[in-house]
Amino acid sequence: EKYTLKQAIMKLGPTGFVFEKYVAAILKEYGYKTRINVHVEGRCITHEIDIVAKREKEFMIECKYHNELGIYTDLKVVMYTYARFLDVRKFDQGWLICNTNCSHQALQYAKRAGLKITSWSYPQEESLEKMIRLKKLYPITILNGMSSHVRDHFINNHIYMVKDLLSFSLEELQRK
Repeated sequence: EKYTLKQAIMKLGPTGFVFEKYVAAILKEYGYKTRINVHVEGRCITHEIDIVAKREKEFMIECKYHNELGIYTDLKVVMYTYARFLDVRKFDQGWLICNTNCSHQALQYAKRAGLKITSWSYPQEESLEKMIRLKKLYPITILNGMSSHVRDHFINNHIYMVKDLLSFSLEELQRK
């Protein structure tokens, strides 16, 4: 079952843009107000922030998506996320969310720098996997036998999770 969920998330690709939308949808289920692909002027350059999320604090979120097994999110990803956060200086905290695990160095650096990380299995009680399972926020790609054509139609209609399908009648789904 773990393998199936991880594979389903990897089927959201090939690019990370759908993963960003899926993560924003997950965060909304946890009470965050979210905006995706926000352009923010930094001290040095203009940055495209994957997700801006606000609950008690306002977070600048970088999403890192991999569509192959066995890949880790490494130190350089954490460092460029933190550098972006420092250049923007507009948010309360930087946050990296990825669908893989992070290297030990990446976690160590993030902890010391004050960068929040949510990876596939970290932190143990608030990992991406746990967040999905706790509220049953399974991606539509977990459904067996779905063609890429149907998947793309759902995604183009902002349907990222299996639970989203429940709000439509059969006729509405067929139209979408």
